Amino acid sequence: MRKELRLLACIFPVFLLAALTPVAHAAGQAKTAADWDELSREIIPRVLEANLDMSTVLRYIRGASCTIDVTLTPPGMLPCSGALSYSWEDANDDGMLAETEVDIETIEVSHMTMRLMMGEIHKTLRRLTTLNVQSFLLQYSARTGKVNGGYQMRLRSKREGEPPVHLTISGDLRITKVRMKSPDGIETVVTTEHIRAGDKWLVGESVLTTTTPEGMLTTTERWTNAYDWESGIPLLSKTTVVNNIASVAGHFQMRQEYRLHDWKVVRREAPLELVGAVPAKREETIEAAPTAEAPGAAEKSLRESEKGTESAPGEVESSPPK
Repeated sequence: MRKELRLLACIFPVFLLAALTPVAHAAGQAKTAADWDELSREIIPRVLEANLDMSTVLRYIRGASCTIDVTLTPPGMLPCSGALSYSWEDANDDGMLAETEVDIETIEVSHMTMRLMMGEIHKTLRRLTTLNVQSFLLQYSARTGKVNGGYQMRLRSKREGEPPVHLTISGDLRITKVRMKSPDGIETVVTTEHIRAGDKWLVGESVLTTTTPEGMLTTTERWTNAYDWESGIPLLSKTTVVNNIASVAGHFQMRQEYRLHDWKVVRREAPLELVGAVPAKREETIEAAPTAEAPGAAEKSLRESEKGTESAPGEVESSPPK
């Protein structure tokens, strides 16, 4: 379960999550399969619509490839490095990625220890790329309440023994906090800061903190993302992960840096339809917010014209989930 929560720590970085769009369809259509209350059925599709993610990429791009330079600095060791070739192709044009549609190969490593680490990076990267959020969410009941101008959502697994996951969602539809406490008292909290991109959101930074009972061990995992807008679609250009471990034995730190470059994309002849409960806007502009690493990125934009019907979801009053 904590692996899934770590994925939620990066729930909206562009290339890490696959196929969020079908969740909106599930909210509108799968009334018996999805055990979500009325407000959850309204809010989940709106959150997906308001955030830029892999579903956006897959609507406009059929395939993509790049090189990933990896640098790891384990505690008490010199940095080690390597490089990966990374590519994916939506071969059946369903707007989702299967494991067979993702290719990852090690190009070079600085030494044999790094080769072993690359094997684990392969597994994590493939899992992150092909994560099917629809299947993930359909495993949970969702209960949502309005709180302080935003929303509190509780996800409870259909599997016995798994603790509930609590999400804090802002009034402008950003997931700002994810919290879970395991039966043995281990608490995991994810906080997220976003970058404004036109009328959408991108994750700029996520911090995952895990604390054992009585504070005997605390780990902090900080993810920082930068984006490349050359294709008109946001693609990750750099992710830095800093792990800190504090225990009675002392403090340890590990740093991971992933630089994604030489992106090559295969654009679709026409964008895939956006399905689900949220109507598409006729004119949509996505603009990157300027950052220190990408000056002038706000000049990059994506424009689309789509047919759709305008509707406003009704107000649903609800008390916060307990």
